[in-house]
Amino acid sequence: MIAAKKGIMYLKPEGLPQNVLSFTTTRFSGFSSGEFSSLNFGYHVDDDEMSVTKNYEKLYEVFSLKKVLTLSQIHSNIIVDIDRDVHLLTGDGLVTRKKNVALGILTADCFNVQLVGNKMIANIHCGWKSIYSGILEECLKIFEMEQDTVRYAVVGPGICAKCYEVNSELVQKFISLINNNDIFLKNDGKFYLDLRKIIKLKLENFVESVIDLNYCTRCSGFLYSYRRFNKTGRLLSVLMKYE
Repeated sequence: MIAAKKGIMYLKPEGLPQNVLSFTTTRFSGFSSGEFSSLNFGYHVDDDEMSVTKNYEKLYEVFSLKKVLTLSQIHSNIIVDIDRDVHLLTGDGLVTRKKNVALGILTADCFNVQLVGNKMIANIHCGWKSIYSGILEECLKIFEMEQDTVRYAVVGPGICAKCYEVNSELVQKFISLINNNDIFLKNDGKFYLDLRKIIKLKLENFVESVIDLNYCTRCSGFLYSYRRFNKTGRLLSVLMKYE
């Protein structure tokens, strides 16, 4: 659902335990300007660095956070276990067993997927390359090795099937990968891939409850979308377990 707190508009999943903080920012109520429409969290998208820093500082104040750990995201299947690889911050997923540690993922059409277990939490960047290369499976393996049950998965905002035009070869690659023909749309000879459905199909046998925020970044004017703006800011997805 859409929520607001001290001037920050954000998306909040319903149904998580009270000791879990989960939200995804929107475009509104920050310090960036112009095409970035104020609440941008990407230092790498040619925004004013001081404005982005102020956005983080405002977020920390509003949500009482010391820091949000983020990655240099490379569209891979690499999961960084920050409890063991604290200096390795290149990849597309973060996991931790620690409380009061906020994990952050940046997106602007790709999906963020958050996993909440009894012992661990994970925050994952899910574009088509990461999904195809098995990032969800890699993260689920870590939970399995820890003998931890994934109780909740939150599927964040991302580009919807009606907006995500791709070539037929990519559609066929995913059909072959997951053995399912019902993951794309075809309209006027064009192909559109349903990444949200693919994510949920990959999670359905491993997660007790899937919470889908179900917002399209391209359809929703209050979210950043690379396909809509071409050059744009970044949404920040945050996941943390309290002590």
